[in-house]
Amino acid sequence: MNDYDYEAIIKRIATIENLEGAIQLAISPSNTCIIAENEVYQAAKISSLISETLMGSPIRCYTPLEYNRYVAPYRDADKMIIIIDDGEKITPNMKNTIEICRIMGIESIIILFSDIGGELKRMMTPEIIPLKFGSNLEVMEKIIISTAITIKVLAEAASRKTDNPRAKDVLKTLGEMKVYSEDERKLRDILMEIANGKIKNVFSDHLLMGIIETIINEITMKKQHTIKIYRMDDHPKITMNIISRGGKTVIFTSEVEADVAKQIQNYLKMHGGEVEEYMEKGDPIIAPLQLSINLLKAKREVT
Repeated sequence: MNDYDYEAIIKRIATIENLEGAIQLAISPSNTCIIAENEVYQAAKISSLISETLMGSPIRCYTPLEYNRYVAPYRDADKMIIIIDDGEKITPNMKNTIEICRIMGIESIIILFSDIGGELKRMMTPEIIPLKFGSNLEVMEKIIISTAITIKVLAEAASRKTDNPRAKDVLKTLGEMKVYSEDERKLRDILMEIANGKIKNVFSDHLLMGIIETIINEITMKKQHTIKIYRMDDHPKITMNIISRGGKTVIFTSEVEADVAKQIQNYLKMHGGEVEEYMEKGDPIIAPLQLSINLLKAKREVT
């Protein structure tokens, strides 16, 4: 990972000071949004729930295509945080979003995982914050960085705007993240069963969904089997179909949806289904990041 490990990434983001521009945009969340693509989007889309929880107003996350086609034509007062993993190759949709910012005078800032270079260097862009983690990051490394940045920016904004004690606790916890070996071992076993096709169905709570979808898609990309991924609120509508489909079910949850996870688990067991639960304990706002860290190490051992 370009001389960085996952713990070093978290500690660096927790103490990084040049995210100030993004934090200032997030302090007024009513007309601020986040733009991201691919794995970065899957991680950053937790922004709506986290900002609603900490500040009482959602900062929504869009893909560039969503923003360009469905949002930009009808709004003219947005502020925008754009998160890009690599400045060497910018997609056409992201180029269009950056151009919309320039034409419409949208107050915006780009958070860039790598250094400024390639296509991004040649474009007329808003302010760029280069984090300089390097290029060619693994998928889960991008997830960790994206999740940590999203949590850091929103918690810092909430702490300053409302003096929110929970936001302050989140920021403190952010600098203390580490891999928990017992959780990592359990995740490694689950990923092995996903890779060999034993697990057929997955439930995930809302905050963990993007990360779970990303890791499962990466593991099964070249496999012949498919895994169905459901949200917790798909229960009980589709749970009977899962039983008839067969195969093992795994449930990923944070503490906030633990009661629903238990309902699903009990229902499946009662009807003869094989089911396992993985719970990411602690503050649900931190749960996506903790899961990402544990998953990175587990995945490396599986693949």
